[in-house]
Amino acid sequence: MANIKSAIKRIDVTRKQTARNKSVKSEIKTYVKKFEQAIENKDSEKANELFKTVDKKVKKQQLKT
Repeated sequence: MANIKSAIKRIDVTRKQTARNKSVKSEIKTYVKKFEQAIENKDSEKANELFKTVDKKVKKQQLKT
């Protein structure tokens, strides 16, 4: 375990970022699965809507990194 105050802070920040990243990745994967399922069911309206949602979320994440 770190003894220096700044190192302790960095560990805390990293834990928070890791949790957030995991949450966002999971959300995007869920939308992708729903999108693929809509394509299999030939539901073009829902697939189009989900595609827009996935695209928006992925682009938002790319801008943050």
